[in-house]
Amino acid sequence: MLDYAPPMSKAPGMYCAWRRRGGPSPSISSPLSAPPSRPRRNPASSKRTRGCGADQVSDNGYLTSKWVAEELVRQAGERGLPVAVYRPGTISGDTRIGVNSADDAIWNMIRAAAILGIAPDVGDATVSLVPVDYVAGALVEISAHPASEIVYHLVNRTPVAVRDIFDSLRDHGLPVATGRLEAVRTELDRESRLRNDAGDDSLVRAALLSANFAGLAGHLDWDDAHSRTALADTGIECPPLTRPILDTYIREFIASGFLPSR
Repeated sequence: MLDYAPPMSKAPGMYCAWRRRGGPSPSISSPLSAPPSRPRRNPASSKRTRGCGADQVSDNGYLTSKWVAEELVRQAGERGLPVAVYRPGTISGDTRIGVNSADDAIWNMIRAAAILGIAPDVGDATVSLVPVDYVAGALVEISAHPASEIVYHLVNRTPVAVRDIFDSLRDHGLPVATGRLEAVRTELDRESRLRNDAGDDSLVRAALLSANFAGLAGHLDWDDAHSRTALADTGIECPPLTRPILDTYIREFIASGFLPSR
């Protein structure tokens, strides 16, 4: 029997749970449902079987919903139902065909940079993106066997340099200059308002997110030892997002119309 709750977004942090005879009931959550609202670097380990307390929950409504879902699953486990919690990071597109979710915050900011032709200087900022083909394969493989642990982080241990994404844009005919953060935010706000007044709200989300651009272009390190142990000898590993894979993403975004063509 399959119990399904529609996700609030396509990635990450989808939530669904199903019950099978002899198998655990998985909850697909988000790593950010575990740490406090102001996490330190390396704050969490997949060895943890409890999330944070109610007084430590982020004030972000989406992440709060993930925390609530995990707590409900944990309570079910305490009552005897075999459960497992899977926490994928920011899910990115298939590494072979490049299809991504156009709803993700990071790609909305990348799109804004491509349209404006300018992006803030992010220095050596990185973002951790987890290919959907790895997440799907790992989740199916781990959930097909009795769970030996409670929490599994499905993350990419090799973050992507944001500047590499901008370089890929440039190599695909989308010039992106570098400017001061405040100047970029001002230009994005202006262009967003102009387009919105003309009936095009496609930059509104990026404008709203721009106040936290530094937060989007960053990552925390999560301990995925439980996942790697469960996947040992299966051939399922999270691949680093190499430049060819990033180029596949950008080409697909252009072909779909999400990114402007050259």
